[in-house]
Amino acid sequence: MDLMLVVAQSGGGNAGAAGMVAMLFSCFTFLISIVLGVIGIIGMWKVFDKADRPGWAALVPIYNCIVLLEIIGRPVWWLALLFIPLVNIVAGAIMMIDLAKSFGR
Repeated sequence: MDLMLVVAQSGGGNAGAAGMVAMLFSCFTFLISIVLGVIGIIGMWKVFDKADRPGWAALVPIYNCIVLLEIIGRPVWWLALLFIPLVNIVAGAIMMIDLAKSFGR
């Protein structure tokens, strides 16, 4: 007997529908994550170009934080703060405020 047929027939009620909904939700979440990631990279690329830094640096995960720290004038050891839970939220907020100040806003 076909194993898939046995599993499909032995399932109770709406198990197949629940699996389909879970799969669609996962695909939708994945696509939204990709779109938001691309928007973030484009934004960081433009910030780096405006600060006369190479735009491709936005694509390299740790290096883009180092370049951002150089733009805002913070020491490189602040990179370690971004790996500490809860501290990274405060450090990130301070970095974004400093970034706005470095562009005169």
